[in-house]
Amino acid sequence: MNSDTLAAEETIAAPLRYPAELDAVESSTEGMQVNWQVDQGGGPDADIEYLLRWETLPSSRDQARAESPAATELRLYGIRQGAL
Repeated sequence: MNSDTLAAEETIAAPLRYPAELDAVESSTEGMQVNWQVDQGGGPDADIEYLLRWETLPSSRDQARAESPAATELRLYGIRQGAL
């Protein structure tokens, strides 16, 4: 931020909680995106953060689509904090 005007001078991306290659879409359906949900609880090892990953098309706001994409896998990842 500019100290005089408080205007943003640079945008810095937040660090990822997972390896960047996991953000690559695997589905062959055009327009799919990767979605993540971070664990809201705690597991037996406090150094591991659990994340769910799945692929979908963007929101259609309840509008019908011409075709539905094939189902994708819902995956659970356990990422050790500080490992990246």
